[in-house]
Amino acid sequence: TTTKMEIRFPNTSSTVGIMIYSGQQCACAGMTR
Repeated sequence: TTTKMEIRFPNTSSTVGIMIYSGQQCACAGMTR
């Protein structure tokens, strides 16, 4: 189940949540570099 997804994005759809989650990971990776 996507418990973390629901907690992080309670007002967004699964697809939107996944896209945002992926975007955050990419942003974090970019900032780290």
